[in-house]
Amino acid sequence: MRLGKPVAAAMSGLLYGTYLGYLKLDLWNTALACRRLPVLMVQQRSDTIVPISRGDELFERLNGPDVLSCPGGHRTVFFSL
Repeated sequence: MRLGKPVAAAMSGLLYGTYLGYLKLDLWNTALACRRLPVLMVQQRSDTIVPISRGDELFERLNGPDVLSCPGGHRTVFFSL
């Protein structure tokens, strides 16, 4: 999202790739090392910041961890804490 509107798919992919290149400790980059660890993945079904499709990709990369699927968006889980 940018200024409350969805970003074009090409721009989204470019930004996501750049983001992952800079953050070496992002779960996407460390997922392969975490595959044998117990992982609970929390996925917000209405997340507009991290789309559920990215969560599905991470789920596969983590080799199918336990998932807690919650209603709401990206900030809901933090406000719930």
